[in-house]
Amino acid sequence: MKKQNESQIKIQKLLDKAQNRFKLSVALAKRARQLQEGFKPLVDVDPETDLLPIHTAIREMKNDKIEMVEVEQIVDEDESLEKLDLALEVEIEKEEQEKKQKQIDKKAIRDRGKRSKSLLA
Repeated sequence: MKKQNESQIKIQKLLDKAQNRFKLSVALAKRARQLQEGFKPLVDVDPETDLLPIHTAIREMKNDKIEMVEVEQIVDEDESLEKLDLALEVEIEKEEQEKKQKQIDKKAIRDRGKRSKSLLA
């Protein structure tokens, strides 16, 4: 019973550092993944208590070795405009090719019609 209360207190302290549980879990999961991929732990790892990378990540946050920083997803306007321009150019080229193909098809139909008339005459 005591362990459950202690873990709830620890979680509450971590939640005080985060805006909500979801953001906290995402941040801890990202850090745990980094640790699993070989990043150096920022706290001493205790093999008895830190059985999983998530345990180490929790201890790092609890000891203020890592902090959550909210990064705004800012899309570079120039890059977005370049992508839009490229997409527009591709669409314009397709339309021009379709127009050319229609003109070629119309001319071929007219030429066939002229040949048929000349054969009949």
